Amino acid sequence: MNLHLDEFYFMHFERPLRSSIQDFYDYVDNFLQCYIELTFILSEIVFEDVKVILNEKDFEKLTCFEYTDNFKDTCQICLEDYQENRIVVKTPCNHIFHKKCIKKWFCDTNVKCPLCREDIRTFLSS
Repeated sequence: MNLHLDEFYFMHFERPLRSSIQDFYDYVDNFLQCYIELTFILSEIVFEDVKVILNEKDFEKLTCFEYTDNFKDTCQICLEDYQENRIVVKTPCNHIFHKKCIKKWFCDTNVKCPLCREDIRTFLSS
């Protein structure tokens, strides 16, 4: 819907407020209808969030290691078990993920840990 506010105003407020009580009630009712319509118009506007992601250089600062069978665990992003000799990443907040999973998360989606929501950049800057 492409409606300018001045058109909207004149469509709904073209008559001046008169002195009778009924006219006043009509005016208030008209105002409330306009408010409701404006609320619906504004609710259709989509506001995009700004993505804050890590660059490759910062991602490489994270601790990577080869998984050994010393601990049995599951990547909480893809929900697959870790397999021996696969590369995993340990985040500064001590969570472990497959390297490809957490790289996609940090470099394409979000800089916050998917488990604890800690901003990884705070650890990387120190």
